[in-house]
Amino acid sequence: MIGGKFRIAYAVTTILYLISGALAIAANSLLTQMCTNDNILKLLFGPTLLQLILAAGIVVIISTVFGVASTIHTVKRRKTLYAYGITIMIAALLEMISGAILWFQSLQMRALFDSRWQIMFSSADIAKYQDDHKCCGFLDPRDRAVDSAFCPAQNAASSLTVGCKESISKAGTGSLEFVYTILFGFVIVDVLAFLSCIILGQMRKDEERFRRIDQKGNQGMVKPSV
Repeated sequence: MIGGKFRIAYAVTTILYLISGALAIAANSLLTQMCTNDNILKLLFGPTLLQLILAAGIVVIISTVFGVASTIHTVKRRKTLYAYGITIMIAALLEMISGAILWFQSLQMRALFDSRWQIMFSSADIAKYQDDHKCCGFLDPRDRAVDSAFCPAQNAASSLTVGCKESISKAGTGSLEFVYTILFGFVIVDVLAFLSCIILGQMRKDEERFRRIDQKGNQGMVKPSV
């Protein structure tokens, strides 16, 4: 029989696993909404990445159904348990890929924004960013600066004003680190769920083996003659 303590542990890991899937779907919705009004986030979290995060969340929800269904019967739900384990691995793979993409992007923040400074941002966006963050141009005031209140054209060549590369890189890196840390946290939950799945599968094998031994023992018993 499957012990009560393990049932509790299995239920806790399954609930945490379900919560991680719901959070992944919520994160996709929130990031999609934020990207519509923020060019920096739009550059960092592209459509492909958002789709990967959404796919991971959906797989987790489907996987949880298999996980719950596999507990209904102690022996006969082996295929459902296999499906649970496979879908956990798929979800973990999607989350690791998403996290790895964000991590690699965080290592190339300056180069990423340098190549997209005037492509992704309109002159009005650049002017507003310069005024809000008290910077001028990208590398320095002589590098693609836009006339703005803080950075007027006549002072664009001033070496006393810093460029925007540091502030924009810090903002982008902070956003990426926050999201990929959460994704890797989801992977840890996936590992716990997968371990509980393996333990449950092994306990079921033991149950089935003992059941067969009992059946053979009962069949071998001979009733005494009267």
